[in-house]
Amino acid sequence: MANDYTSQNVDPPGRISPFGVSTTCFVALTVTPVSASQMALTWQKSATASFYRVYRNGINIVNDTQNTYFDSGLGSGTQYCYQIRTVDAAGTESSFTSTVCNSTFVLPPSGP
Repeated sequence: MANDYTSQNVDPPGRISPFGVSTTCFVALTVTPVSASQMALTWQKSATASFYRVYRNGINIVNDTQNTYFDSGLGSGTQYCYQIRTVDAAGTESSFTSTVCNSTFVLPPSGP
């Protein structure tokens, strides 16, 4: 059975950017294995986000305006860890979501 892992950050009181927008990422990230080589990422939309930066194992892999992403070409039975940052119209980046990790499915052994 696949595991869905979700994380959400909470904004500390009074943390406001110079633009009047919270700099804490409020999106809840879910990472679900789809196959031995693909993960599905989904997160809540942010009203202040112009786009989202998706990170895998600490590296920015895509910037997207959608709140879903399918990460393909991954290794079988391998754990990957993801984070999201929002970026508003002024270019202000939020903090990272908490890291959410999951593993792709393991390919069954090939038969004789």
